[in-house]
Amino acid sequence: MSEASEILIYLVDPSLPKVKQYETLAGELSKIADTTFSWRYLLSVLNETVRPSRAFTEALRAHILSLDGVPTIYAKSVPVQVRSKSADIEGAYVMGASKICPKCANKFVPNVPWRRFCPACNPVRSC
Repeated sequence: MSEASEILIYLVDPSLPKVKQYETLAGELSKIADTTFSWRYLLSVLNETVRPSRAFTEALRAHILSLDGVPTIYAKSVPVQVRSKSADIEGAYVMGASKICPKCANKFVPNVPWRRFCPACNPVRSC
């Protein structure tokens, strides 16, 4: 039995209508994964007629962690080392993808989406 199907067994209450539960769970997992899962897909994963996709497995893990009170945004993230000017960033979620500076090849997280160069090559100007 796969990990995903074992988890799904524990999430389904046998005393309630199954299709309604599958629809609700598929909706929650779809929101977490930013894709669409049908209740039939959940049933296929549960019956092991379909291998769960990576997005489904990650969404299912994030959902389980959210039941324990962990925000899904943290459950979907990965820990990385970040260099910061201040020490108050520990445990923070950085809302952005890193870029590579075309001048010096340093990796940086831009403060605005259109920023192309790192702060060393093009310092942030204050107004």
